Amino acid sequence: MSRITLCLLLAFACLACLVCAGVTLDVHFIDVGAGDAILIDCGDFEALLDAGPGDAEANAAVRAVLAECVTDGVIELAILSHPHADHYGGFSAVFATYRVLEFWRSLDTTPDTNGTGYASFSSALAAEGLTTTFLTRGERRTSGQLVGDVLGPGLLKTTPASANDNENSLVLLLSLGNVHYLFMGDVESGGESALFSSALPIGPLVLKVAHHGSATSTSSAFLDWATPDVAIISTGYEDPPALQALRGCRIPVPALLTSTVGTITITTAGNSCTAAASSGALAVIDTHTPAPGAELFLSVSPVAPTGQGGTATALAKTLPGASCTITVYYASGPSAVAGLLAKTADSGGSVSWSWKVGTRATPGQARIVVTSTLAGQSKAQTAYLQVLDTGAPG
Repeated sequence: MSRITLCLLLAFACLACLVCAGVTLDVHFIDVGAGDAILIDCGDFEALLDAGPGDAEANAAVRAVLAECVTDGVIELAILSHPHADHYGGFSAVFATYRVLEFWRSLDTTPDTNGTGYASFSSALAAEGLTTTFLTRGERRTSGQLVGDVLGPGLLKTTPASANDNENSLVLLLSLGNVHYLFMGDVESGGESALFSSALPIGPLVLKVAHHGSATSTSSAFLDWATPDVAIISTGYEDPPALQALRGCRIPVPALLTSTVGTITITTAGNSCTAAASSGALAVIDTHTPAPGAELFLSVSPVAPTGQGGTATALAKTLPGASCTITVYYASGPSAVAGLLAKTADSGGSVSWSWKVGTRATPGQARIVVTSTLAGQSKAQTAYLQVLDTGAPG
């Protein structure tokens, strides 16, 4: 069945004036059914992140994209997010056709070596003569103006009782100028929470949704942290569970699924993005990003009194894209409760936090400090939470 190429325009306004002159980045989310295969193409540099499950149809889809983009027969970098067959299965066919210069994977000391085709994959990797580079959290790699940061896994699962190759997936942040791509592999909710201590850069974010949109990933807490502008789901299903979570948050562009629109290509020169799909309808978004030089402001709404053991909520308005933090000071000191993570203001400039007030919190006023930072500007405002005595402090 032939596919008609239509253009899905993602009009991202930039947060600064940096333009990577003469450099174009194309990221192809290849339609391989139930699996991942992503080609990163920037000038003469190509990197293949996962290669699909390795069946005939998936391999044909990968070959079609590679034939169009890799004109010199050389793939500079191959990356395996984690050792599951729907990610490594297609590498044998790739190695048989292309020369690969470097191979990366997560530092997983107990990989799943019993998956379908793993022996074939390992043999093909050895025949290619590649030395594997094991990446760990905190590493940064660059190629020209491309910057790649390894955000995860945050905590490797290495013992037989806790081993989970999904949680050991490489989480990669790729940036060109102000535009960022977050590749999540098959990380599940536990691995997502390990990322929250990392601060994402300001600018439009393209999210490759984890684990093909399954119910084990893409938690609401993760979406609050990532605040993506568009979400790509590589899946063989038309209604994966993650769609419900994505519909519930303020993403300017609804999730794009390879199962419904085919291979998706998102292109950027560092400020704006366009996306082409094998099929689909024209879409336009506007992130309502402030013009360069806009003056930063911050307004924190009064916080409703909350009893011990209850849930408190703080709401603030600032410039869209601003990085915001909150600290709640009880009589015993600053709170470390879940829900008080750094966040990025959404396209309307709104940001909110909800957290549980401890049953042992001292009744009376708790001081709340909210800070907003954007483009070298910073604003802070103090609000107060009246902690009510429930009579059962615990």
